[in-house]
Amino acid sequence: MEPRLIHNAVEHRAALDEIQRLWDAEDPDDQQRLVDWGVLVDIYEASLIKPAVGLDPIAVILAEMKMNGRTRADLAAVVGQSRATEIVQRKRPLTLQMIRALNRAWGIPAELLIPEYRLTAA
Repeated sequence: MEPRLIHNAVEHRAALDEIQRLWDAEDPDDQQRLVDWGVLVDIYEASLIKPAVGLDPIAVILAEMKMNGRTRADLAAVVGQSRATEIVQRKRPLTLQMIRALNRAWGIPAELLIPEYRLTAA
């Protein structure tokens, strides 16, 4: 089966089966087909992901911390000691500089940190 764009779940399943079949290929042409199918599957799967609209930036930061075993001290190392506490307590908004720093240091997509969110009264 020659690689081609994937348009639906049936074609996706067939592509995954083809990848399975080609996985241990030794023939250079089959190895290239394996790579091509992998790229096409990645493109199709990426098209299924809906943008995360309306996510709370602080919830994103807290989820990142929990999933990766990060502490408040780790956050402070990126955005500053007093700022980390104020951010998590929603007393201070994220600045563009902080968003960029979190994106670089932790790989959080900037789009997830940009939306406005409610701050608590000081």
